[in-house]
Formats: sequence, structure tokens, C-alpha cells
Amino acid sequence: MLSHIYYEKDQILVVQYPAHLRMPSKRLTNVSASSVQSILQIQTLKYMQDRLTKFVNQREKAFAFRKCYGQKEMMAIQIIRSMLKANHECRLPKFVKAVTDKQNTLFFLQPSKQSSCYEYFIGTIYPIIRWCAEASSQYYQIPFHRKPVSR
Repeated sequence: MLSHIYYEKDQILVVQYPAHLRMPSKRLTNVSASSVQSILQIQTLKYMQDRLTKFVNQREKAFAFRKCYGQKEMMAIQIIRSMLKANHECRLPKFVKAVTDKQNTLFFLQPSKQSSCYEYFIGTIYPIIRWCAEASSQYYQIPFHRKPVSR
């Protein structure tokens, strides 16, 4: 997920995104040591919301392009969009639980291994789902599970 470097003397927090995304680091100044954890939670939440929103938008376009936008796909996209909208301004623990609750729907939207988007799913979306499941098990004692998906 995200990593960080905190320079306590200068009160600078550098938030680093996963290397494969090639996103520039975010440098935050005048950050007290006591607020580093809160800022990291906010940055993690924003990152996950942004990536999941982009993923759902991409999957909707892919289904429409391939003309395989059936009832199941439409419902899955609507479920994830509703979850993202309902948890847009929540705190990290609540968002983590929401993603964990909807992990099977996210796996249903997973592209096939032949898709050019599969690597993005495995490198970006799956780690988010996994991280949320692990964090959720700490917050709420919910185990990570992946059920087989039928289409």
C-alpha cells in the first residue's frame, strides 16, 4: 500500500505510492509527529477510493465495449458505486469494512487473465482488497476469503 518517510526535525511527511503506478510522492510540510498517523489514514483512504473508482469506471467501459454488459455486471458495478458513494466521507476503518464486505463483488468484476487490465487488477486492486481484509480482521475480526466467481 502506501509508504511514508517522516522527517521529524523538519516536520515533513513524504507519502509514497506503489512504484508500479509511477505516481510522484506527496510532500506535506508542517506535520507534527502526533498527526502523522491521521494524515496517513486520510491519504490511504483517498488513494483506495480513487483507485477503486477508476477500476469500476474501466470495467463498465470494458463491458460496454465488449457488449457483455448483462444484468449481473450492471448490478456489480452499481453495488460498488453505491458502496463508494456511501463511504465517500467516512473514516478508514468504516471504508475498510465496506470494501471487505464487497470483496466478492470486486472479484466478480475482475478482468480475465487475457485482458490487458489484468495486471492492473493484480498489481493495484487486489492489494487494496487484501489490505482492507487484513485491516478489517484487526478492526472487526473478519477473515479474508475469496469465493469462486461464476459468470
